[in-house]
Amino acid sequence: MEIFGYSRRVLVALVLVSGAVVATAAQAQTSGKARIVVFRPDSPGGALGRGWPVKVDGQDIGSVQAGSYAVAERAPGPHTLSLEMFDFPGVSKHSVSVAAGQTAYFQVRLKPKSQQSLQGATSFGVIGWAVGSSNAAKAEPNGLFEFVPAAAGAISGLRKTGN
Repeated sequence: MEIFGYSRRVLVALVLVSGAVVATAAQAQTSGKARIVVFRPDSPGGALGRGWPVKVDGQDIGSVQAGSYAVAERAPGPHTLSLEMFDFPGVSKHSVSVAAGQTAYFQVRLKPKSQQSLQGATSFGVIGWAVGSSNAAKAEPNGLFEFVPAAAGAISGLRKTGN
């Protein structure tokens, strides 16, 4: 049987070869890399509802808003996650080591002491926010946020943001 002047065997061979080329190209893009996913689950808005700028090794991977996640592909090995905002004192950092082919998931959130210090601060406007932020900084001198390891299913239903 011939199709467009080619035998069935030739067509099957072409399909198999093209599939192998596509598979090899896909493997080349991801081979040797590790993936780091940082997310924020849905939460109430307010002053904390804006995006939180997340970095991996000092490189911006996106502003993670409530209900979203950002992804970074990096070489295997140690990496540093960080979050810094102009109106939140300190830089929040977390060290992680990932292996080739591994995907590590982290929920970013306010540390419990920070949340307590900031609760009610927005009720008193800018002055209240400044006082609450200052109190939170005293309670958490290494940054007000934390990166908590999570399971892969945690990003189900969230939207991707960032790079």
